Amino acid sequence: CGSVLNFDFAVNPTASWYGREFESAFRLEPRTGQLCVLNGTAAGRLMARAGGRLDLSVRVTDPSGMQSFALLILRLPSNGLATESASAGHGFFPIDKLQVDVSEWQPPGREIFTVAAVGGCPSGYRLLEPRPPFQLLPNGSLLLQPPGLDFETGPRTRDLRVSCDGIASSSVLLVSIGLLNENDNPPDCGRPASAAAASGQSVPDNLRPGDRIDSLACEDPDGGPVGLTYELAGPAAERLSLAPSTGLLTVRRSISDLAGSGIDLSVRVCDSDLLCSNFTRRLLVRDTNDHRPALSQPAGYWFLVSEAAPVGSVVGRVAASDPDLGDNGRVRFRFTTPSDYFGIDAVDGAVRVLQPLDREAQPEHLLTVEAADAGTPKSLSAIAPLSVLVSDVNDAAPTFGQPAYRLLAAGHSPLGAALATVSATDADAPESGGGGNGDTRFAVSGPAAAFLTVHPVTGVVSVAGQLADLDSGGVSGQLTATDGGGLTGSSSISLQTVPFDNVDADNDNVGGDDRSDGWRNSSVSLAVSESASVGHVIGRIFTESQAAAYFTVVRPADSAVAVAIDNGRVLVNRRLDRESAPVHAYQVLVTEAAQRGPGRPRSCWVALEVRVLDENDNWPVFADAAPAVTVPESLPAGSPLYRFFAADPDTGPNGTVRFRLAFDRLADFLWLHPVSGQLYTKRSLVSMATANNSFEVAAVATDLCAGPPDCRRRRHAVLRVQLVRDVNNWAPQFRLGEGAFFLPSDPAGRIVGHLELADPDPGPAGLAARLSTAAPPGQEVAQLAARSRSARVSRLQQSAADRFGLPSGLFDDLFLVDSATGQVRLSRTLHPDSRDFYSVTALLREPDGQLADTCLITVSLQDENLHSPEFAELEYFTEVPEGQAFADLITVTAHDPDRGPAGRLVYSIDGDDALSRFILDPSSGRLSCSALDYPRPPRGPASPRYHHRIRVVATDGGGRTGTALVLVRVLPANRFAPVFRESRYSARLPELAPPGHLLLAVSAWDREDGDRLAYRVVSQSGGAAAGLFSVHPATGELRLAIPVDREKLAFVSITVAATDSSEVNPMSALVSVDVEIVDQNDHRPEFASAFYSARPAGPGPLLTLRATDRDSSAANSRLTYSLAEPDSASHAVTVDPDSGLVSLGQSALPNSRLIRVRASDSGLPAALTAETAILLLPATSKPALLFDRNFTGSIAENSAAGTCLTAAGTAQCLMVTARVEGGDAEDVLYDIVGGNEDGLFCINSES
Repeated sequence: CGSVLNFDFAVNPTASWYGREFESAFRLEPRTGQLCVLNGTAAGRLMARAGGRLDLSVRVTDPSGMQSFALLILRLPSNGLATESASAGHGFFPIDKLQVDVSEWQPPGREIFTVAAVGGCPSGYRLLEPRPPFQLLPNGSLLLQPPGLDFETGPRTRDLRVSCDGIASSSVLLVSIGLLNENDNPPDCGRPASAAAASGQSVPDNLRPGDRIDSLACEDPDGGPVGLTYELAGPAAERLSLAPSTGLLTVRRSISDLAGSGIDLSVRVCDSDLLCSNFTRRLLVRDTNDHRPALSQPAGYWFLVSEAAPVGSVVGRVAASDPDLGDNGRVRFRFTTPSDYFGIDAVDGAVRVLQPLDREAQPEHLLTVEAADAGTPKSLSAIAPLSVLVSDVNDAAPTFGQPAYRLLAAGHSPLGAALATVSATDADAPESGGGGNGDTRFAVSGPAAAFLTVHPVTGVVSVAGQLADLDSGGVSGQLTATDGGGLTGSSSISLQTVPFDNVDADNDNVGGDDRSDGWRNSSVSLAVSESASVGHVIGRIFTESQAAAYFTVVRPADSAVAVAIDNGRVLVNRRLDRESAPVHAYQVLVTEAAQRGPGRPRSCWVALEVRVLDENDNWPVFADAAPAVTVPESLPAGSPLYRFFAADPDTGPNGTVRFRLAFDRLADFLWLHPVSGQLYTKRSLVSMATANNSFEVAAVATDLCAGPPDCRRRRHAVLRVQLVRDVNNWAPQFRLGEGAFFLPSDPAGRIVGHLELADPDPGPAGLAARLSTAAPPGQEVAQLAARSRSARVSRLQQSAADRFGLPSGLFDDLFLVDSATGQVRLSRTLHPDSRDFYSVTALLREPDGQLADTCLITVSLQDENLHSPEFAELEYFTEVPEGQAFADLITVTAHDPDRGPAGRLVYSIDGDDALSRFILDPSSGRLSCSALDYPRPPRGPASPRYHHRIRVVATDGGGRTGTALVLVRVLPANRFAPVFRESRYSARLPELAPPGHLLLAVSAWDREDGDRLAYRVVSQSGGAAAGLFSVHPATGELRLAIPVDREKLAFVSITVAATDSSEVNPMSALVSVDVEIVDQNDHRPEFASAFYSARPAGPGPLLTLRATDRDSSAANSRLTYSLAEPDSASHAVTVDPDSGLVSLGQSALPNSRLIRVRASDSGLPAALTAETAILLLPATSKPALLFDRNFTGSIAENSAAGTCLTAAGTAQCLMVTARVEGGDAEDVLYDIVGGNEDGLFCINSES
């Protein structure tokens, strides 16, 4: 049976009397058990000595040591070997035929066996006919030559004729070689079972799970098609199933989304010895028109368009998708009923205006849009309602109630008497400026404006002038009504005075009794804003001829309005509220104040009406400020979701409410009708739901205040939408069960397959059962019971006549039912790839076999906890600033392949230390943290990269766990600001200090960063130029940046900031540096004049010189006067060093003389001087030299030495000229006597 056996002699022949002769003559093959003749001569000689017979004991041993024995008897032919050999002259074969079995695995070049003739064959062994691939060597060794042997290609037997001398007439041995079959070939799949498979198969995309595609039958050249195992690998295994034993290829999951592409099948086929073949095949998925177009908003579309939209403008777009390909997925749009106003583009779904719109004629257009594909053999379509709302523009002017108003009034009607009330309507909406909702303003113009006035809001027409001045023909004018958009409507108005008795009784505000001894009764209509303050004058009641009178409110309705008793002024008496009392009516008695004579004073009654005008003092109020609604998850886009109701007690635009969504981000999912408040869906709501299957929608209600834009008032309401999961949003679907097939020869009544009715929605659909995927055979699934047909019996009972059953072959008889008890059991172990649920139809039959009733059993599979949770990453990394709490630091997620409760995960933190700082949401894996501190190590060691290591554990419903590590790095935050070592710094700066001069160094320290701070100059006060000082950012050294002048700037206050090096929220500290500029001697003294002259009459004081020094300190600006050159003449001139008084000695001056005086300061580091000249003239009367004027010249900078100054306005050199008083100058010498201390200029002394 394939074991390795060992053959040998039980008694070693070499130990017998024939000793070594046997070993040279015979050999026993230990593996095959063949006894071979090695030397025929030696064998014949040995047999002759043994008397023609040898008895040999042979044993065989297996690997376990078990043995068996046999006796082998060798006999010598009667004629004797030696004689026959001698007579033939060569060896002969003792047998005629030899059967040899050779494995097809025999490698080429190896010896198969050796032939030997008795007596040997000196001339060598030969094959009588060549039989490749066999070769016989002269020594009798039979070899196998390339290419070797193959059982499958044959031949499977070969006969070789062996001769000692190559002559057929001599002794010939017929060697018959049989070829043994070995499993040396993999399965062969080169012959597909169908023509479709051979030609690159294509399948329709509408195949359902379980539908047959093809059979991938293969054959094994070593053993046929039996015993092969098929395996489908790669991505194709997610969509297709391959039966392991039969190679039947079926659909596992829908392939509809793969239409137009291909599925690459990677198939592995193995035989029983695991010798395998791999092959690939491409399966083309052919598109079929199995999808209807899906409109983006199947429940409806709403578009808003202005009535002023031009023809051809796009109102909106309708979108639809169809997953089919080609014409099957090419969607075209149309309106089911053509519209005169709107058209739709068949390709892109753009809805366009066809002709001008008029909101006043038709504010809304209701249409139905159809999206249809061009598929074959039948086009599929979908429809949805489409509503176009026409928004208003102010294109309609107000219209008066009458084309003309004719008023009659008594000539003595007092001022303010109400004559009539006019009204106008406006078809435009309030938000567009239309006045139909109280925003119309009235006015009167023309000649009538001198006698009539109309209230701009209420439309009350009152007397505005003395009607007694009106001629008998009356007066006419024009009434205008203007809306908020500036459009105006008009009507004519006329007034005619008549005797009181002839006034039309229909004139509402003119009436009453006519008393000859008194005034006539009248009425006055006034209007006031409800926001008017107490004491506000509303208007005035006038008497006839405006005579003085007393006014008394006799029947006040309330105390809202008061009438001044002496002048008839109507005033606000308390706060008004139009919403509670829009009109206040009073009866006012008017009595004449002056007594003209005997009898009663004249009087009359005035009906006073005060209308309260609305102000936007009320907010819109929602009927429900926190509504809630529950909707199914499958609510299609375009469906109404909720309607907001809000009211505003104000009137007109102030009370007109419009709605909008509070957040623009919701506009992609929802649409809120601005007028009705109806909320619609635009997309699926599932993506908006939070973990608890809900979301919130905030709506804002705003009124249309007619005042400034900021007068509008608004309120909001928050709608909570709760989604109901697993509602009945799937229609039942039929499918043919797996393995359904039939043959043309099948008899009638044979079961082809079972229709399965599948509905993914859970809920009450007959019986519901749960079954573990690891349930053993015989596990109870459900219990059926029959209800009595009698209405009087309500309990469940089993009828002896009823029999329970299941359709034969359903799910390959996976479920069994006891026909008597109704117990449904599992017949076998479930396959690991079982579906999520089974829909089993149970049958109840009458005794005669008729079907009485059915029941649908929905068996939901509950997965066993076979897998542990696995996190998407083993380590998560995040950073958080120090000192800040985060509600959503990071979210860790794990996956568990188990289904149902076994795969439901709960997240937790492992470790008490982390629990004190971190919070993990058990359902979502969202990690939050409290405010964390940055762990600051001592100076020297580097900070760790991560400061918190949190071990997160995910536990499934069966207790299996998975772990992940969250590494949190805390970014250092600044809790402490730097602190300067001194609260204020002060310094003294010499004004001649050069740029870069070190003033001082400021220093600060931080509790967290130490001295690692950055310094900067924030500001400097005192009128200093920007950038006067600079500070080194690291050392805090404050230096002078540009030169400073003490005379312009005496004091500077500098603000320096020190900022720490924190990456998050850096903090700073400020300090003031007071800098005093120290004066230095950098200015020369300056005389008030560069030249002085005097004509002394004799000895004594001549004049007092005045010089100033702009240095600010007293030490640098104290001056001393002296003569620049000593006076050696007897009439010495002296200068007082302190006062600058110049005096002349006893001697008289015979001639003119020039004296130079010097002014020197006492400053450091060196004294500076300035000089001036004094011209002393003799007392004798001589012609004086005079300058006619002052001179002005100019010179370009950088001019070379010797360049002359140019006279102002000319290009000529400047010449100063003097003249002799009373004549021309002769022999005049010129000299510069002042202002040239630096020696920059010189003058030609003669010219």
